[in-house]
Amino acid sequence: MKKFIAVIALAASVACAKDKIGIAEPAVGGSFTKDDALAVWDELEASFHSQEYTLISRAAMKQIMTEIGFTTSSDLLNMNSAQKAKLGQIEGVKYLIVPSLRKLGTRITLALKTVESSTGEVDQERTATLKATSLDEIADKLEVTLEDMLKDKGGTSVAKSSKRCALLTPVVKMAQSPDYLQGDFNTWMQSALLAQGIQLANLSDVSRFQKAGLTEMTDRDYAVLGRELRVKFLIQLEITDCAIVAVPWSSPETGASGYTYSGRFRARMKVVDANDGSLKDSCPVMWDNFLGKTTNGMPPPPIAAYAEQMIAKVVTEVIAPRLAVIPGIK
Repeated sequence: MKKFIAVIALAASVACAKDKIGIAEPAVGGSFTKDDALAVWDELEASFHSQEYTLISRAAMKQIMTEIGFTTSSDLLNMNSAQKAKLGQIEGVKYLIVPSLRKLGTRITLALKTVESSTGEVDQERTATLKATSLDEIADKLEVTLEDMLKDKGGTSVAKSSKRCALLTPVVKMAQSPDYLQGDFNTWMQSALLAQGIQLANLSDVSRFQKAGLTEMTDRDYAVLGRELRVKFLIQLEITDCAIVAVPWSSPETGASGYTYSGRFRARMKVVDANDGSLKDSCPVMWDNFLGKTTNGMPPPPIAAYAEQMIAKVVTEVIAPRLAVIPGIK
């Protein structure tokens, strides 16, 4: 037994300050095969991200099974007192996650149960059941599910407890878009939203975590980003039209002339729940209005100045009122 304990300790010695956790090979039923089990095992390990726990290797996990005398991972859910005592002697391995994959008709179910090594009992507060129609759908949910299973008992995830939002880089769907949409747009949006009392994560943090060039995000992408930013909601605009329009004017009576400037903005705003990546709200954002006027001898103002003015009005008159009715935003 001492030799076995030493092997396990050595397997994850690089992170000895952390508790260790093992993921057993999924037990499969129905039409699923050994290859399916290995594919799900791969996804489970790839989806495990924790600052509190270190994931032990498959070799170490198999060594645990062998030492206790088990042949399948489902045996971990039916241990006798002697087996539980043997498991309890493994130092540092706090939890063992036992997956079970089943299929009934077109419905796939992945059950995740967590065995506490010190007692050999299933921790009922750290179980989860995922249902879907494909293994890809199951894989997309694993990262958030594992994080939720391993959070502190009685506590909530940071995303659930925070009121902050994160303003993501807009998705621009225009054949030719103005330069400020790629540069100053989010800075203007941030200032306008803060002025309306919306708590926001720092833009530099958002830029650091959001993948460069990422325009289409899955539920999993949103949930991972929300966890990294420690926010409750993610706000993203899909812009289809943004323009400052200059129209000449003149007065025959006075001879005066110049330009009137108006703004046109079309977009769809998505508000995503950062805890699970689900869509909280989706609405059109439409704004058309007058912005300013020049007369003879007046130099034309920079287009960007009018654009900033327009974005502030769009936020104040359209976006902020919509966000205000979403519970938990303010």
